[in-house]
Amino acid sequence: MKRNRASVRSILLVAVALAGAGGVAAWRIRAALRDRPAPPPAVEIRGKAIDAPPAKTAAPVDPGSVVSPLPPPPGHIASRHTGPKALPFDRSPEASAEYPDVLYDTLAGFTYVIPPRRKEGDTTKYPEQIPEDIRALNGRKVCVVGWILPTAWDEDRMTEFLLMRNIPQCCFGIVPMMNEWIVVTVPPDLPSPEHKLTPTAVEGIIEVGEAEVDGWVQSLYRMKAHNILMTE
Repeated sequence: MKRNRASVRSILLVAVALAGAGGVAAWRIRAALRDRPAPPPAVEIRGKAIDAPPAKTAAPVDPGSVVSPLPPPPGHIASRHTGPKALPFDRSPEASAEYPDVLYDTLAGFTYVIPPRRKEGDTTKYPEQIPEDIRALNGRKVCVVGWILPTAWDEDRMTEFLLMRNIPQCCFGIVPMMNEWIVVTVPPDLPSPEHKLTPTAVEGIIEVGEAEVDGWVQSLYRMKAHNILMTE
């Protein structure tokens, strides 16, 4: 009988100890909750989340572009390819009438996608990308203003150069598109132009069309210079 009472007493003591420990723990939890600092006010978030998908906007349509199954060239931003607008000096009325001005706004006013390399014997006809009004310039006398990038020399005489739409500088500049340069041939009876970074006008006969070298389209415009006008 005494043994049973001792067992009951032990059980009661354990229960009391557990209850006391539970009470102390509950008191500590309540004190911690009471003394904790107030949470900071909610921050108002404006705009879109940084990882939100970009909004889809319709790409502007260039009215002078030609529909083609070929993909557009990466990084082509027509508004960044400006070039000189007009000569920095006046030409004579006779020269202006014989060689009317043609701006790069016209020559490069369409998106041209370079076709893949043509293998030997391949006669595939790719879609015509040069607009009809520009192809109509073929064989005509024109005057175009740009910057000189020499490509061929005969000792100290420049025999060929690219007339570029934009200043030909280092690799940090804008990558020129195929319709933003003209391959100009300097005939022997014409003085060699100076190589300097100033606007240059070339009067001559322009040739329009794709010219291939080793299967690659190398140029759209070629020109035989009749006169080269340079600024100081």
